[in-house]
Amino acid sequence: MNHPYQFSTDLEVVDIDLQPLLVYQAEQRITWHQAIDTPDGTWNIGVIDPTLLQGTWECAFHQHCNRADAEFRARVSNLF
Repeated sequence: MNHPYQFSTDLEVVDIDLQPLLVYQAEQRITWHQAIDTPDGTWNIGVIDPTLLQGTWECAFHQHCNRADAEFRARVSNLF
């Protein structure tokens, strides 16, 4: 709840900032539950792994760019 992405004020990137947090959180919960029965056990799910979060953010950013590019191409193709 106190990660900087949670409080993004830039309306252009608020979805890009918030979505990775939600995806990261969901993925960590699933993985954490799967790890319960493993020899290594679980970890503190409240501690954010910056490397994993960065990868999740980059994926969300690329999806956003691809979506924006597709929308732009659709608008431009209607002009011709």
